[in-house]
Amino acid sequence: MLRNSYVVLVFGLLNLLLVGCKSNNVQVIQAPKLAIMAEGERLSPYQLNKRFLATIKQNGIMGASSFIDADATLRHYKEAYDSHAEVSGEVFTKGLLKGLKSLDTLGEFNYLGTDEKGEGFWQSFYRFETDDGAFYFHLVWRDGRYLTDVKFESLSESVLGFAAIANSQTKLEKPQQEIFAKIIASLMRKDFVQAQSQLNSLSDAAKENVLLQVSLWKLAQATPSNESHSFVDELAKIIKPEDRTNIGWLQYYKRKKAHRQALELLNDAPDILKRDPFYILEKSAIHLEVGDYSAVWRGIHDLFYLGGEDFINYVFAAQLAINMKEFEYAVEILSVAEEKYELNFLKQDLAELDDGVEFVNSSAFKKWRGNS
Repeated sequence: MLRNSYVVLVFGLLNLLLVGCKSNNVQVIQAPKLAIMAEGERLSPYQLNKRFLATIKQNGIMGASSFIDADATLRHYKEAYDSHAEVSGEVFTKGLLKGLKSLDTLGEFNYLGTDEKGEGFWQSFYRFETDDGAFYFHLVWRDGRYLTDVKFESLSESVLGFAAIANSQTKLEKPQQEIFAKIIASLMRKDFVQAQSQLNSLSDAAKENVLLQVSLWKLAQATPSNESHSFVDELAKIIKPEDRTNIGWLQYYKRKKAHRQALELLNDAPDILKRDPFYILEKSAIHLEVGDYSAVWRGIHDLFYLGGEDFINYVFAAQLAINMKEFEYAVEILSVAEEKYELNFLKQDLAELDDGVEFVNSSAFKKWRGNS
């Protein structure tokens, strides 16, 4: 049965995992409780998320505390995970705020849409962009107004789900706990060789502990690099294929040239993500690698049909056309974008695209721009 003292320890570990190898010194500052919604006011999912974004823009990410209610969070946990939990809702709200705080430095949030699970029960999806690419998460709303959970799509569990998993697992024996702690310390130092050696020294029973697996996987992917690949490969040996279902495993499968598994991950993603241009580009790139050009053309179609006519869709569509050596089609796409957005693409910028040098040296480009 889940109790307050145990949840505090679990969220301490989760906080460490969410901030990854950047820092483990995250302080949660409670924002003033604002009257976000008037008594009896009803908002659509779009209106609620618009107000959420406006609030955190004005007050910082901790302004999200204005949307969190301890009783609503506890009720959601009991309905979703453990109806017999003996824990205060305030403990969960602190865990949610720590999870949100980890997003504070990751980039601007882009609202993608909401999946309505029931009356006032919504999952609202977001994308944020970093130097390492685009990442997704979703917020869980209850009663059409309360933020009750946060789920990073690259992880198998949400913030509250992590606590539920921790509670369901048999506690590691003390020697195994010590090895677990050493692995985490090694990963924080980016000493992947040492971390792999320590991982191999765990008992078979410890390796089957789901909390341990989820925790190490999160830290391992926090700083993807050539040095971390061998550790991830070793970790994959102890995590069953059926448990590698979140899109955080996408880069692993791509690196292993396991294109079928990579596409399965993307096909199983929430429908709202499938309309996002970054998702479409990622999936089309895999089709391109296996030579399925008809699927790449479908990706170009989907960029506009599903994603609309945003500027980024033109750039991504041109990129895919260039990858297929369809330079005349790329010129056509870029020409439409220039006219629509009243701009001129610079040759040196286009050369920075994948296969961009070949494109700017092509006869199609020279016909469009001349030899300058």
